[in-house]
Amino acid sequence: TMGPKIVNPPDQPRGLVPLQRQRVLAHRLGQRRGVGRAGVGLDPDDVGIRRVQDEGHQSIRDDFESSCGEADRIVESAMRHGAWGARLTGAGWGGTVLVLAPAERTVGLAKAVAADFRREIGRAE
Repeated sequence: TMGPKIVNPPDQPRGLVPLQRQRVLAHRLGQRRGVGRAGVGLDPDDVGIRRVQDEGHQSIRDDFESSCGEADRIVESAMRHGAWGARLTGAGWGGTVLVLAPAERTVGLAKAVAADFRREIGRAE
């Protein structure tokens, strides 16, 4: 199967993996599990999709250490304004925030998040 493999670098004794690598591996394995859980379906009444999004963002922020303050604020703002889920996605380090929301709320949610961003960060984009 594809996915991360636990391999010790040649300079590491067997069974010892540096903490940073453990956290990156935990992030990658968690993302893999999350994709499987989310693939069951996007039911807006299912709190599971929100949990998958929340856990994914926390992991990319804390374990993979590839988020930034601006992305974190967008995620927090989107959730405050009624998104089903929000998380940093892509390569990270300031990549793209994916927000899941009902179609009828997207325009209002986008405006509210943009207003929060301008107020909290001080710039439009």
